[in-house]
Amino acid sequence: MNRSVAGRFGRPPSLSTRCLPMHTRHDRKRNNSYTSLFISATPLRNIMMKRHLCLLTLTIGLAVFTPIGLIAAEGVTLSQVSNVSRLHSAVSDNYAIDAQLQGIARPKQEASLRFPTVGQVSRIHIVEGAKAKAGQPLITLDDRPQAAEVAVARVAAQSKANIIQAEVAVKRALRSLQRVKEAKAVDASSSFEVEAKQNDYDEAIAVLEQQKELIKNLEAQLQLAIAKQDQMTLTAPFEGQVMLIGIKQGNSVDTTTSVIQIADLSLLDVEMHLPSQLFGSVAVGETKLLRAGAPINRKVAATIRYVSPVIEPTGGTFLVRMEIENNDGSLPAGFEVWYQ
Repeated sequence: MNRSVAGRFGRPPSLSTRCLPMHTRHDRKRNNSYTSLFISATPLRNIMMKRHLCLLTLTIGLAVFTPIGLIAAEGVTLSQVSNVSRLHSAVSDNYAIDAQLQGIARPKQEASLRFPTVGQVSRIHIVEGAKAKAGQPLITLDDRPQAAEVAVARVAAQSKANIIQAEVAVKRALRSLQRVKEAKAVDASSSFEVEAKQNDYDEAIAVLEQQKELIKNLEAQLQLAIAKQDQMTLTAPFEGQVMLIGIKQGNSVDTTTSVIQIADLSLLDVEMHLPSQLFGSVAVGETKLLRAGAPINRKVAATIRYVSPVIEPTGGTFLVRMEIENNDGSLPAGFEVWYQ
């Protein structure tokens, strides 16, 4: 079979034969006449394509799995590869430094408010996006039981009848004591009578003091009832803008429910961990231009409020805090900034 192929094409068919599937070679051993007929019917270009396919497969394997093969295939020298490695290292270092020079503009103050007690939402006094002044009511729970308790405590605390009665008794006892003392001075009364009137007067004074203490306790109970009622209303802890209202009228809440979020956007805080190479180049009170990302996409002025005197040994950075004025509210919170 080999001689017939060699005689026909003038070269050994070993490579093309090896590139044929195993079952084809086995079939050729079992049936030479069939194989000779198959090869004689195969055009020369098919055999050449199979040989080139084998060589191409070998070349691709070397290029993929051998770095030197890749370099040779692309015509890249070892010195060029070294330059690329150094460039990659430099880019990585620059990326790390750029990450250090990046910060987020956050609200100066922000709070997520919760009720200190359980209850049902009765009134929502404000809408999302509105500005609230410090102390302004935001949300109120049903406070009818607390209001009734306040009313009762106020009536009791404001009741002066017992004190007035005690004061009258004191005055009466004092006059009696004075008369007895005057009579004793002219021997018209005994020492026993003077002592008895003195005891009456002391008792009247003690009753008056008890009534005064009682009024103080009633007033304290009134203040406690008022404090309980105040807990049923959330007020703004500072002047700011309502960012989110998480409940609706009629909802039940407990001490774990975050019902409203408020933030002061008049000042935006930025924290950055600058590399130690910049230590000494920034000072408190200075104004720096920061490059703001989307959606601002321009430079913004920031005032340095704090420079840490400590350089972190692990990262080689120091903390810097800056403030961006935003009195007109034109800047949203949460955008990225980069140190220039």
